[in-house]
Amino acid sequence: MPAGYRAYRVRRPGHLPSHVIGAAAELCRQRGIEAVLSIGGGSAPHTAKLVVYLSKSPGWLDDVYGIYLATGERLPLLRAATTAGRSPS
Repeated sequence: MPAGYRAYRVRRPGHLPSHVIGAAAELCRQRGIEAVLSIGGGSAPHTAKLVVYLSKSPGWLDDVYGIYLATGERLPLLRAATTAGRSPS
């Protein structure tokens, strides 16, 4: 790992409970994380999208559950997909 960078791994199969996503966003705020890297397919990129949003915007996951409700700032997200799915996420 290059100097000045840190890696945090959240590895859990399936969909994550909202409190785990909230804890990851809080960790980003506390540690001053500047970007998130998502590696994998399935729920990994979906989880990462929520974490980058919640780490920069006020509120909780339930506040943005719906269409066009997540309109605040977000951290940069880098994605490395490991599956060839059809999802546009």
